Amino acid sequence: YYFTARGARKGLSIEEVVEVAHANGSYVVVDAAAENPPKMKLRYYVERGADLVSYSGGKHIRGPNNSGLLAGRADLIKLAHLQSYPFSGVGRGSKMSRETIVGLVKALEIYLASDEEAEFKEWLHHVEYFVDELGSIPGVEAGITYQRIVETGEPMAPFCYLKLDEGVCGVSGRELVTRLQERDPKIHTLWEPRFLLGPGCEGMMALNPEYMLEGEHEVVVKAIKEILGV
Repeated sequence: YYFTARGARKGLSIEEVVEVAHANGSYVVVDAAAENPPKMKLRYYVERGADLVSYSGGKHIRGPNNSGLLAGRADLIKLAHLQSYPFSGVGRGSKMSRETIVGLVKALEIYLASDEEAEFKEWLHHVEYFVDELGSIPGVEAGITYQRIVETGEPMAPFCYLKLDEGVCGVSGRELVTRLQERDPKIHTLWEPRFLLGPGCEGMMALNPEYMLEGEHEVVVKAIKEILGV
């Protein structure tokens, strides 16, 4: 049974899925590609009986984007390995290079040693900066929202959302998103992110601070102000 963690918010819990699947002789494979942070999610599903769990090596672990991790039962992981190099299974054509493997291992070491609380505070500081700088512009509604941990509802990462009054700003939200992408350097935002803002996200955009380097939050604000003519 294929269990998608982020899509299970209104469905059965992982414990319930495992109980039903195992009672009927089925394995449970969890798609947890985007379930970090927090770091405890690297063990969470296996500890609750999942047979295999897949994680993206990119995203928050920040390893090579085409890498990943497979956790769970050793016997099933061995079967998965038979589908890849040096064997001739269906996964051979998607094998990772040695450089990619080394990059993922190093990224995982850095991730496991990171200070999650300090990182969250830094993200929140950047989001508050977005709200303070952009929310004071006439015609711009700005606020803070959170992507939440599926199972507990606790904040996982803060985001800044923006909604523009085109009649006041002279620019629509969709146009702002497009013009930010056309700049050098390109600035990518989230347009109408239903997973984050829910069904009422029409005309809204979100700024994600997770992967910004020092000073880049200021670059984003400057670019938005230039486009809005502030």
